[in-house]
Amino acid sequence: MRLSRLTAFGFKSFAEKVDVTFEPGVTAIVGPNGCGKSNLSDAIRWALGEQSAKLLRGDRMDDLIFAGNSIRKPLGMAEVSLIFTDNYGNIPTEFHEVTVTRRLYRSGESEYLLNHAPCRLRDITDLFLDTGLGGEPYALIEQGSIGSIISAKPAERRFLIEEAAGIMTYKVKKRAALAKLDAAEQNLLRVNDIIREVERQKNSLKRQANKAERYRAYQDRAVELKGFVKVSELQQSRQQLTLLQDSALAAQRAVDAAHAAVAAVEAEQETMRIRELEQEQTRAAAHQRLQELRNALSRDETELNHMRQMLNELARRTLERRDRST
Repeated sequence: MRLSRLTAFGFKSFAEKVDVTFEPGVTAIVGPNGCGKSNLSDAIRWALGEQSAKLLRGDRMDDLIFAGNSIRKPLGMAEVSLIFTDNYGNIPTEFHEVTVTRRLYRSGESEYLLNHAPCRLRDITDLFLDTGLGGEPYALIEQGSIGSIISAKPAERRFLIEEAAGIMTYKVKKRAALAKLDAAEQNLLRVNDIIREVERQKNSLKRQANKAERYRAYQDRAVELKGFVKVSELQQSRQQLTLLQDSALAAQRAVDAAHAAVAAVEAEQETMRIRELEQEQTRAAAHQRLQELRNALSRDETELNHMRQMLNELARRTLERRDRST
């Protein structure tokens, strides 16, 4: 696998699109100081995921975007693409050519693309992990880096040797697996805690369910007893209604009889008027009798009205109880 091409636009001093092709073999980039040679190596490091602006000779990430000059306006985006060819298993992908692209906007948003498809930074670092280009790439050696490697601590040299030997992927996977195992153990502890809590809640809910069942039974019994009471009250009301109806019928008969008696007395009174001169005493007695009958009739009518009112009130109460029972 080799880097065959680099394109950059808006990155540092590259105000216009730069397209650099690397032929097989050794390629040297020469030029006077300040022409942008170091910016090419910075572009390669940045496209591979470098997150430190200081290592790229800047204070902030947006310093990597072309800031403008006397003749050019500042740009709002920086983009670098690296094209790798002749991939024969060096990186874990089935593509013979791999394109890595990184974009940065002045708003702070960034994008990573792998073969022109959006991806994560981790996808790129994992892809190049054992190639010398992942993480802290030992394949990119700056001025003074050789001395740093020679004077590095054993642990730091071991890191470089492991990455060069191609075992860094397995160590990363091992750490990830151990992290997943630790997370699984923590989840198992939480699951056990949840199980105990659920058991405790289950017992509490069981007691509450028993109480609710007893309460429901009491409620059903109360409804049943209320039904019995309403039926009994309804029967009593019907009996009282029957008695009042009988009393009202008897009173009505008495009133009818009184009306008949009044009619008879009135007829007798008419006859007595005709005979008034001859039967004055008889007429006076008949008149007195008539008055008595009228008084009796008034009393009977009053009693009849009272009984009718009682009958209507009882009928109303009976209807209300019947409505409540339904």
